[in-house]
Amino acid sequence: STFNYLTLNDFIRLCKGGLLFDSAAIAYCNILYVLLVFFPLHLKEKPGYHKFVKWVFVVLNLLLLSVNLIDSGYFPFSNQRVTTSIFAQFSNEDNLVGIFLIEILRSWYLVLAFAGLAALLWKGYRTPEYPGKSRAGYYALSLCGFVLFAFASVCGIRGGIGKAIRPITL
Repeated sequence: STFNYLTLNDFIRLCKGGLLFDSAAIAYCNILYVLLVFFPLHLKEKPGYHKFVKWVFVVLNLLLLSVNLIDSGYFPFSNQRVTTSIFAQFSNEDNLVGIFLIEILRSWYLVLAFAGLAALLWKGYRTPEYPGKSRAGYYALSLCGFVLFAFASVCGIRGGIGKAIRPITL
């Protein structure tokens, strides 16, 4: 196996690289959510708005998690990551539903992981609360949060801070 001679330091280095790489995808994919939550607009403080934002966050991230889990199941068979070329690969198949159902049964542990992650995302989501009562305090707090998250998103998309860092593409 590839990981037979992996030391703890190698593992930590791989995890750090994975986090730097994944931070770009997480930042790209959650830009809509960050804009919906932090854009300084007082009218967004209605319960219906926050339910909508929760659904946007959970559905978008579950979609992306499902693609990652599918990739985890596909990689051992192909030794490559899932890309859009998979559509061309399976374009002539006429029993895709059957193949998909068989693979779901074979990869039951990934389905279980998806269900667990879905429950964690739904239950773990917390509606943001803004402590400021005045409009000036509200806008100041929202604007500070927006600027901080914009900076963090740019750092995530670039893969860090520094002159030698180049943006990571999806």
